[in-house]
Amino acid sequence: MRHPPPDTRRNVIARAFGPTLFVGLWLLVAWRLLGFSGADSRWNDAACGAILVLLAVVGGTAAHGQRRLHLVSAIVGAWLVAASLTVEVSTGARLNDGIAGVVVFMLALSGASAADEAPGPPIGGHHRR
Repeated sequence: MRHPPPDTRRNVIARAFGPTLFVGLWLLVAWRLLGFSGADSRWNDAACGAILVLLAVVGGTAAHGQRRLHLVSAIVGAWLVAASLTVEVSTGARLNDGIAGVVVFMLALSGASAADEAPGPPIGGHHRR
């Protein structure tokens, strides 16, 4: 499998963490703005949102290990989709978690496929020969 050059790979990784941060922040406040009923919806969204915000902040600043962080984000996204089918009570909460879960899952897969665990040359740098 061919990987994109390091600078392109870094851009893909950064683009995946930015929207993940936004989705995490949205999950933290959505239950208030949309008026979800039930404590399960609130705690589920708050916990997933906090995890996503943490992953996005750490992943956006980490030099290495982004692939693992993206994979954890993918698990959170899959959980949100599962929760939309099992835990959530209201239609709004189901739609919110389902859409957020799919978005996070797809972003995480995109970022994980571009992430390179091995240290490479600096962005814009050249290999020494």
